[in-house]
This record gives sequence, structure tokens and C-alpha cells, in this order.
Amino acid sequence: NARALVSERMDRELLKAKLRKIDTSIKSIESTSSWCKFYKSEYKSVVGVWHNEFRAANVQRKLALLYLCNDIMQKTRAEGNVDYVKEFYDKLPSVIKELAKGGDDKTLGAIRRLLSVWDERKIFGKSGVVRLIQGTGISLETTPVDARAQGGGASPSPKRREEAESEDLMQLRGLVTETQRDSRHIKSFERQNREELSTSVIVSGRANQEVLTEFKRMVFESIQKEKKMMDVLEKWKSKIESSISSKETRIMQIKKEELAELSARRKRKEELRNAFRADDNPSAQDLLKNLSAMSEEQRQELANKVYVAATAQQDAGNSAKRSRTGQN
Repeated sequence: NARALVSERMDRELLKAKLRKIDTSIKSIESTSSWCKFYKSEYKSVVGVWHNEFRAANVQRKLALLYLCNDIMQKTRAEGNVDYVKEFYDKLPSVIKELAKGGDDKTLGAIRRLLSVWDERKIFGKSGVVRLIQGTGISLETTPVDARAQGGGASPSPKRREEAESEDLMQLRGLVTETQRDSRHIKSFERQNREELSTSVIVSGRANQEVLTEFKRMVFESIQKEKKMMDVLEKWKSKIESSISSKETRIMQIKKEELAELSARRKRKEELRNAFRADDNPSAQDLLKNLSAMSEEQRQELANKVYVAATAQQDAGNSAKRSRTGQN
């Protein structure tokens, strides 16, 4: 087998060179992942070199190597091969512990997101991630400990909400990528097994059961991922609807406040007019004429002065009344 012969001649030095140049960009991760997938029959050697390079790397490259590990495991697992998953799993406890020890908040957040994805998709089985993080000091909890200690009533901080939203977007992007890849794999599988998957062969009972079982498995897993993607989209729809409702409520409140202020201004103007309305008083008539000649700004200024004076006079009257009541 030509492919097997090529696999036997995997260049360890070339792999080291690739791992030493890797960064956290999608292009770098995916190209290196594809190279490693090609040599899947030598998964032990690949993971061994990867682990040695990880221990010698700085924090940034350690994170890139962890992303590479994730990409290789997810893609080979989707193809039905779990050799890489099992081999990486043996190395990950020390890897996670070492990266967490030297990483900052951003690095720890990236580790938690990966662990959450692995746990949700059961990459290592039902409780594999729980065993993986024992002794690392890392928790899968997304709620800060102090907020939980307060009974869970505290609202998450803006930074925490942004992190949660970023995790949602990361999950959604991952699901979109996986469902697109699954669709390509299913179409390719159908083309390769067109006769075995034809209706006539299936109905006649002559279908290859292994082919049929594998096809059903691929389709079922794809459906599950698409359902999960719909759940995430529904969650985002609820968030958007809540945001729209909140903004609409705020706009209505502002309009209500503006109307209240306009009404108050009209009331003050009317009170001012009533205060100086006296048909038999020539001075009042002259004052009204002067008011008519004033600009809106001048009238508003005068109205405010009169309002302040009237309020002060009323307060003085009330004070005198209370004083007389006390004397009696």
C-alpha cells in the first residue's frame, strides 16, 4: 500500500519544525493538523513529538499546540478513528496542569472553553474531562465562585457576559464547521457506495450491512449536531429579542420624560400669564406687552425667576403660619 509506505517514512524532524513554527491562527492549526492526520498510522510518534515540543514551548506556543491537539482529535474522531484521542488523553493531564500554571486569565479562559467543548461533546466519554482536570485547579464552572457564594443572585459582570457570549459564538462556529464537514463526508460516502446505498439494493435485503450501519451513523451524528446548532441559534434569538425589548422600553421612557418636561414648561408659562392677568391694571397690561416683545429665551428666564420667587414667598408664608400656630 503506497500510503502505508509513505506513513512509515514520517519525518520526525520535519514535524518538529512544523510544531516550532505553529501559531494560534486557524490557517496554521488546520494545515499542521492535516499533515498529522495524514500520518495517522503513526499517531504514537506524532503525539510523542508533540508532547516533547509542548514541554519546551513558551505559553503562547503551548496554547497553539493545545489547539492543534483539539483539531486533530475532533477531526479524526469524526472520521471514526479514536487512536489520536486515546493517545492525547494520556498526555493531557500534565499538559493542562502545566499550561494553567503559567497562563494568564486569557489563557485560562481558552483552556476552559476547550474543556467545556470536550465535555459537552463527550470526546473522552461521560466523565473523561472531569478526571482530566483533577489536580489542575481548573473548574468547568462559568459562574465566578464569589457570585455562587452569594446564592447565585448576583448579576454577571459585563466582562463575564462577554466571555459567555464569546463561548456561544465559538461553539456556533465550531458546529457550523462540523456540519459542513459532515455534509461533505456524507456526500463522498454516498458517491463511493452508490450501489450499496441504492433503494433497490436496500429493499431487496442485499445491502452491505457494515456500509449501511456506517452511513446511518454518519447521518444520525450530523442530525444531532444540526439540532444542537438550532438550540444555540434559538438561545441567541432570545438574547436579541430581549435586547430589542429593553431598548424599546428605554425609548418609551425617554419620550415620556420629554412629554412630562414639555407639560411642566407649559404649566409654568400659564401660571406666569395668570399671575399678571388684570384687565383693570394698566401696569399689568404694560408688562404683558413687554412679555410679548421678549424672545422665547428671555421669557423663559423671567418665568424661572418668578417661579423661584413665588416658591420662596410661599415657603415664607408657610413658615410664618407654623410659627403662629406654635405660639397659640
